[in-house]
Amino acid sequence: MLTYFIVLEDDDGTLLAMSPDFPELTTFGMDRDEVLARAVDAIEEAIAAGRDIPSPSHGREVAVLPTLTAVKGMLYQEQQGIGKAEAPPSGRSGIGRAAQLAHGSARRSNGCHRHAPVH
Repeated sequence: MLTYFIVLEDDDGTLLAMSPDFPELTTFGMDRDEVLARAVDAIEEAIAAGRDIPSPSHGREVAVLPTLTAVKGMLYQEQQGIGKAEAPPSGRSGIGRAAQLAHGSARRSNGCHRHAPVH
């Protein structure tokens, strides 16, 4: 599971959310649940737009990414060698498009493909 530290600040009756891991992230909500949900959406959008996926920092409030996004993020980190001494050779990891957040696997509702029987 990937969780990213979110800083929450009161902003005249709404909550403002920011993340040290994603400095471009600034969003708001009326309550904690709403602002954290919006933070997750903003993180997913940043990743889908091609932003590098950092290793999460730790803090009190966190945005928990959906499982598929988290798995793709971890695949990306593995492919990039984040936290390792040496990155794997480019194009040799075998995960290619699967690690791309925008790849169609994130959009399928059931993940099953059925083919018509051959008669």
